[in-house]
Amino acid sequence: MEAAQPIDVHSNRIRNTLIILIGVLLLFTVPTQAASKHRAPTKKSSKITRENLEGSFRKFCDEWMQKVWARAESKDWVQQGDDVTRTYVEYSRDYTCELMNEKPPVGKINYRENWYEQHGKTRDEAEASERTPVKILETGELFSWNRGKWDF
Repeated sequence: MEAAQPIDVHSNRIRNTLIILIGVLLLFTVPTQAASKHRAPTKKSSKITRENLEGSFRKFCDEWMQKVWARAESKDWVQQGDDVTRTYVEYSRDYTCELMNEKPPVGKINYRENWYEQHGKTRDEAEASERTPVKILETGELFSWNRGKWDF
């Protein structure tokens, strides 16, 4: 069996191969300044804070209640025997907006529905009559934070 020949580390071929190998390793292991600028944001920087969620939900809540008030229902006048009647709802101007500690975040809006009826022999008489409360409903609506916005 022959003895192993010593490697000539000074030969150009081996030295060039080692330089290329070290360069490739450095290219993939040492981050460059340009590469760090294009990195995806960390989770910490992309999370919305509780304070931002509260402000966002408060704004959403106020806008939602504007829509609720705008959709107040008024049923048509109905002839019932000798009477004309209508039933309608009014939504209270008092409401609460509550951000719950859930994951994903959940917000709740609470308000009151006040249902009334008016009666009369004619429509004019019914419109002029005192409204009669029929029912009061305490309403709660839940909304979730989904993809950067409040969802209903």
